[in-house]
Amino acid sequence: MKKLILTSLILSFCIMNGTSLFAQNLKKESVKVNYIQLPGNPLPSDITTYSRNIKLPSSLNAGESRSAISSTLEKNARIAGYKLVEEGAPVELFVEIQNFYNRSFESRTIEKEEKRGEEKVKVNYYVYDLQYKYPLYFSLKVNGEKIQDGYINNSNDYKLATSPEFKNSNDRYEWYKKNKTSFISSLRSSALNTNSGAYGKSLTDNYAFQSKSKLVSVLNIKTTKKKNYDDVNAIGLEMQTALESILPKKGSAGADFNEKSGPVIEKYIALLEQVDWKNKKARLNKKAGAYLAGNIAILSFWANDFDKCREYLRLADKYSNKSFISEYKSLINAREGRLAKYKASISN
Repeated sequence: MKKLILTSLILSFCIMNGTSLFAQNLKKESVKVNYIQLPGNPLPSDITTYSRNIKLPSSLNAGESRSAISSTLEKNARIAGYKLVEEGAPVELFVEIQNFYNRSFESRTIEKEEKRGEEKVKVNYYVYDLQYKYPLYFSLKVNGEKIQDGYINNSNDYKLATSPEFKNSNDRYEWYKKNKTSFISSLRSSALNTNSGAYGKSLTDNYAFQSKSKLVSVLNIKTTKKKNYDDVNAIGLEMQTALESILPKKGSAGADFNEKSGPVIEKYIALLEQVDWKNKKARLNKKAGAYLAGNIAILSFWANDFDKCREYLRLADKYSNKSFISEYKSLINAREGRLAKYKASISN
């Protein structure tokens, strides 16, 4: 999925929709926010440790490194936010990689229609196909109960790889003689990285408390001879201070942020009451109102006040790009859903 940064979307929206209003009078300050992304399916809150068992075949294919394979698997078999221990943990990871298998190369002819001058002609190209698989099995137990297992990426099923295309069968065979071994080695390495990476992503998305950071921008408006925005910018400074107080806590931005952001939101709401939504020449016109609503949405998002976030998002929706709104709603829904599951996982 395309990576989205919440605040850059908000600011993109403001800039796209406010250029005609503010012209070259835009000025933004960026605040780096450190936070914890909650897991999609959190483990019970009393669990703090996990163990892992990684199993390799007794013998490997020629050219394979046992230490390199182990290192790749260990790098991905991790759950951020929990301590790895040797044994006795309530969470047990088991990872077993099997040998790489490939069938014989099979020749194939591809017929294509190409334009040569003013005519379309049929041209043959020559390739080799190779079926292969690199099975990676995993399981996860919690308090002795298996809650997840299987072959990641359907890695126990054969996949098809195709060589480059050649204009004749002789060139194809020459490629085969020179590149057979390296072609197989490349497939093996790619499959190992892809499958182990998919396993690591599954663990992270479902169970990990990820430490992350993002830049949150606060948009200020330069005062001109005709229009004074000192009041707007003063609130912007307070918003910046509030964002700087965010702490990387599980399920919260911290009490300090909540205390500081509340008054800022109230001041932005008060400014919204001064917006003239019909007069384009007003100091606070509809585009300025959309900017104010966007800032309220940002602060409400971090305060986990999703109803208020949606409320002011709907207001901004009247003067903004529709695709931006749908993307932002998905971010809110994801955060809200993860928070609800996290709260449900907390032991009484």
